[in-house]
Amino acid sequence: MVAVAALLLLLGFLRPWLFGPVWGDFRGRPVRTYDEATLIRLSWFLTLPGFGLALAGLALVALRRWRAAGWAPLLPALCLLPVYAYRAEVSARLMWWTRRFVPIILPGLVVLIAVALAAGLALAAGPRRLRWPVRAGTAVTAGFLLVVFAGQSLPLRHHQEHGGSFETVQRIASAAGGNQGVFLWEQSSSLYDVAYLFGGPVWLQQGQISALLPRRPDPAYVWSFVRGFPGQPVFLVTRGHRRPKAYASLGLRAVDQITYVMPVWRETYTTRPSGAVGVPLRFTIWQVGRAQPPRV
Repeated sequence: MVAVAALLLLLGFLRPWLFGPVWGDFRGRPVRTYDEATLIRLSWFLTLPGFGLALAGLALVALRRWRAAGWAPLLPALCLLPVYAYRAEVSARLMWWTRRFVPIILPGLVVLIAVALAAGLALAAGPRRLRWPVRAGTAVTAGFLLVVFAGQSLPLRHHQEHGGSFETVQRIASAAGGNQGVFLWEQSSSLYDVAYLFGGPVWLQQGQISALLPRRPDPAYVWSFVRGFPGQPVFLVTRGHRRPKAYASLGLRAVDQITYVMPVWRETYTTRPSGAVGVPLRFTIWQVGRAQPPRV
């Protein structure tokens, strides 16, 4: 079992050079999945010595007498790591999110690393001739991992992912002046789409009504909300600060112009991310001024 795990790890680390890039299909166009570099990307955080310790921890667990309690926290990670490493079936930028590596794989590997370090401490209390070399090796390895992990964590100490977004959501909702408004959001293909980022929170956190505008401008669609929610203010939220000409018949009035610089941790695929960037989001809230469509 340990030999098979070691072979799979070796193949995983050599995969980019043995088999080349892995491509997937996204809406009819080819995109890099970076599945060939999954273990390499994991090693940015766990380190190569960490993987070596995890393998040693697996050997220690496998060589001991079978105990269900010992294998229970490890089997999910051991079974799913080859599956996810071969083909994660998730966007490369979402590799660390929810249902993949963070909740299952990383805890299992960390437990195996801890098993190896604990075994080193146990050997340090054994025969005198092994005591000091084992103590030194264990201390150096544990110190190395601690320094690496601390070095990766310190830049994040003062980073607030999407910091200021709650205040921006409150500012958007305040356009309704304490009433329940209807916010219609312009869609875009941008990675950081204002409708995607704020439409849900304005609805679920602030109790406002949110809906997406059609991708092709359609004033009649907006009038349907004006008729459907009589007496409630109706707003359009559009990118930039220019008046949307396609909705000129709505008698739009600019209620607020917002520029929100959203802090996000830099997303990289071939090197370990180590810094933050500010993504500027500029949008305007327009209130529909007419109570009914103009007569033609």
